[in-house]
Amino acid sequence: MTTCKNCANSFEGNYCPNCSQKAETHRFTLKHFAHDFFHAFTHADKGIFFLGKELFIRPGKVAREFNEGKRKKYFNPITYLLLVLALQVYLANLSGINTFYADRIYEMNQSKEVAANSAEFHKIMEVWNTVQRKMYEHGKLVNITLIPILSFFVWLMYRKSESNYAEVLVMNVMYTGQALLIFILMCILPFVLYKDSILITTNLYMLTSVVFMAVLLKQFYQQSWWKTILKTIVAQLLYYIVVFLLMAAVTVAVLLQ
Repeated sequence: MTTCKNCANSFEGNYCPNCSQKAETHRFTLKHFAHDFFHAFTHADKGIFFLGKELFIRPGKVAREFNEGKRKKYFNPITYLLLVLALQVYLANLSGINTFYADRIYEMNQSKEVAANSAEFHKIMEVWNTVQRKMYEHGKLVNITLIPILSFFVWLMYRKSESNYAEVLVMNVMYTGQALLIFILMCILPFVLYKDSILITTNLYMLTSVVFMAVLLKQFYQQSWWKTILKTIVAQLLYYIVVFLLMAAVTVAVLLQ
């Protein structure tokens, strides 16, 4: 008999039936630490790279299998989202892409302000541009915060399906994590090579993220392409309307101060 060092349960075999910890544990050494660290990221069945690859190939099927109970097979999606977010924030700050893009948009909006004759309109636009700039600088963090709202609109589009809101939330955690990775590949890396590519790559990224969501929803709900495309567009439009209204509310609040 073996006594589990995690939960004190007595058992026979290689794993504790109560908490699943291994029967044999060892004192940590640098060798063991390096092995476990490498194994956690590269394990063929549940490593982070395996999940990243699968989300590129079959995102909706991965989300469906995870919700159906095949969770040991995949790296934890929330951990995946946080790790990719940390990488994205680090690379964005290192490259300065968010500030550069926000400055470009601000300059474009400033040219519209100059053309305006109304002093009141000029003041409103100045505050709006400042809010918009801050939003672009922290856009990915805003997206993370608003995952529940995007999930609600997706759930609303598919409310007659068997999936509940929490399962849609899990699916969108996977979607957002992979969208952040796509942003790194499509926007940050080209930006490092050629800064003036930012407007083109950002627009391509926005289109790609919508296409990626459509593929995910098609595989997850297994409806026709026409229904999937329509529901994807509606959900995304509702989401961006909410973002716009939030920015407008912040602008009004600043103006009223």
